[in-house]
Order: sequence, then C-alpha cells, then structure tokens
Amino acid sequence: MKIPNSNIKIKKQNGRCVHGNALSWQGHGMLIVGQPQKGKTTLSLELSRQGALWCADDLVFVSEVNHKMFLSAISTDYLLSHPEYGVIPFLKIHPNGFVVEQITLDCLIVLGSQTDFADDSWPTSPRFLFSKVPVFEYPQEESAERLSSKTSELCERIKTDLNNFFNDKQ
Repeated sequence: MKIPNSNIKIKKQNGRCVHGNALSWQGHGMLIVGQPQKGKTTLSLELSRQGALWCADDLVFVSEVNHKMFLSAISTDYLLSHPEYGVIPFLKIHPNGFVVEQITLDCLIVLGSQTDFADDSWPTSPRFLFSKVPVFEYPQEESAERLSSKTSELCERIKTDLNNFFNDKQ
C-alpha cells in the first residue's frame, strides 16, 4: 500500500495520516495503534462485534480544530475482508478518498508501548498524539496470529479501562 504524504490538507482541515484504526465506543473516539502485525485489525473487528462503531481502518486522518482532536476515514476501500470475521462493510467513503465522517479523538490505545514509536521518522507515526490525549498501553509480546485467541480478553480489559476512565471524568 502506498502511504500518502502524512501532512496533507483535506476538506480545509490540516492534519496528518496515522497508521491505525479509528473506532467509537459508547460515544468516545479511540485510535488503536501499534507496530505492524500486532493485532490492530483483529482487535478492532472484535470491538465492532461487541458494539463499537468503526470509522477507519489502517490509515486514519487526524486533525485538530480549536484544541480538539478528530479522526476521519481516508480510504478508497468499501469493505474489509478478514479470514476469521468475513467481509465487514465500512462507512461509505468517497471514492477519491475525501473525509466524509469524523469522530472525536478521546484516547489512544497502544498495542505495545509508546517506546515502540521512539523514532518519529516513520511518516504515519502516532507519536505526536502522545501528549495530546490519554494513552492506554497494552503490551503485546506475541504476533497477531497468536493474539487472536486472546482478543476477547483484551477487548474486555480495554472496555473496562475506558469505562472506568470516562466515568471518573464525569
């Protein structure tokens, strides 16, 4: 997959493309990031099966407006095919890749550690977000294939952590 210049302007919004998945859980937007093959898509599929709304897969446009962060889909794909979950329809996205749906970025889910992104030269690194939103880290010692059996357990941990965090904020 060719990754576009990470500093682009879409729909009059300045922002940056990040390698990850964007979902909304109970009205709270999250960006799931991690190094390749750490289980981002597998985790996102399981969260969506449990009620999360899926906004973007693999490449997410992150913008900031009035000190608030937003996540948007940027893709030409309408469906995601996964061997375990089958074909997953995405929100309708304009064929030219323009932003058509946005969610607020309320937290960052890191599969691994923030130190995995110490080198910010990676064009789609999420490192610039670490100081802007709450970060939840979930160390991953295994490959995505081995993690799929533990995905439900990880989903429950993430949902519990998010519910506790957002309930404490109210």
